[in-house]
Amino acid sequence: KEYTEKFMYICDYVNLHCTENISLEMAADLAGFSKFHFTRLFKQFTGVSYYKYLNQRRIAMAENYLIDPSISITEAAIRSGFSSLSAFIRMFRIIKDCTPSEFRKMHDNV
Repeated sequence: KEYTEKFMYICDYVNLHCTENISLEMAADLAGFSKFHFTRLFKQFTGVSYYKYLNQRRIAMAENYLIDPSISITEAAIRSGFSSLSAFIRMFRIIKDCTPSEFRKMHDNV
């Protein structure tokens, strides 16, 4: 219970700043834990690793960009906080089980 507020704060922080480079070390510092202790507690709290949580937030943001046909896939990747298009496509496929292009096509007529 004593950690709930800390991890709610960290999750809120990541949700608001997911496009920035928030390293595991930085998140652990914000929470006031060593990175090893933070890693264990974060997974207990969220059910996923810190980086998976961060990437899920980035992909959720990218989905909103991909629905807009005026934003290129590369631009969606950059705006969502990914350092490269290949990293974005790889992570998008892992999380959404399709490529960004396939996702865009599925949402063309919405």
